[in-house]
Amino acid sequence: MIRRKITKPTVSSLALLFIGLSPSFLFALQGTILLSSDSLIVQPLHVEMQATIAPAQVPLNRQATLTVRLEWRGRIDDVEFDQLDTPQLTNLKLAASSSANWTGITDNQPAAARIYEFQLSPQSLGMGYADVLRVAYLDKATGQKNSLYTTRFGVEAIDAVAEPGEQPWGLILGSVVALAAVVGGFVWLRKKRIEKREAEARAAIKPVPLEQKFLDELKQSINLNTSEINAAFASLYKLTRRYIAEKYSVTAQGISTEETLQALREQAAPEDVIMPLAEVLQTCDLYKYSGESGDPTRLTRAYGLIENILGRELSQTNADIS
Repeated sequence: MIRRKITKPTVSSLALLFIGLSPSFLFALQGTILLSSDSLIVQPLHVEMQATIAPAQVPLNRQATLTVRLEWRGRIDDVEFDQLDTPQLTNLKLAASSSANWTGITDNQPAAARIYEFQLSPQSLGMGYADVLRVAYLDKATGQKNSLYTTRFGVEAIDAVAEPGEQPWGLILGSVVALAAVVGGFVWLRKKRIEKREAEARAAIKPVPLEQKFLDELKQSINLNTSEINAAFASLYKLTRRYIAEKYSVTAQGISTEETLQALREQAAPEDVIMPLAEVLQTCDLYKYSGESGDPTRLTRAYGLIENILGRELSQTNADIS
């Protein structure tokens, strides 16, 4: 702290300057001058913080440097800084840090500086960030505490570069990838042309109605003259469930027969379809869960019920198309 002393005026000088003034005024003036002589004149204090990060783009196998410089001029002994925290990082990792101090003269004033450096390594391709840094300092002469802030810094992580004496595998790999992309693009275009032709060919073919597909499967997969009646019931059950799922969007897995029938009613399926489907599913459930030997007569009836539903729905579909 620097103090400036103001010299007290002598009585003779006061008498010469203030002849004719009242004694009370002279007393008040002298008191003011004495007060001023004991007052402190506080010199200015300039404190600033600068921060930079370089480079703006850093390869994955290199580091960016975040530099923070604190500088103060004037009453440098009156400044007391808090500890600067380690920066909060996103997609960056602190590899090393260092600090240095400097004192000297700037613009004919005492000056001091403290420099922090943080070496930051990128973790993956893309943007990385160093969040805002804050440092607080105390002006011991005035008792005031202030804070300084940096901005939030971003740095872009790019592909790694070849180390000294190392083969430029990145360039080689990049060339290979580019060539592969060209070849892959040609193959993809060729494939798309083939798929387009096949799609056009399929569109030219009249689609097989759903019921026709299930009728054909019914005749091919279930033999009414088989001795494996229970296996035939199991095949008929699966076929019926799949038809319900595809026709009415009712799941074929994980629900009971009663839940299936309820779902069919919610889908507004006709009762003359729901009732025979219910008989078929309940008959199949009987032999599925009871362990009894299948009855060929009941197999023939269940088969006929499904065949009748499919045939009737197929006739309706063909009539709608025509």
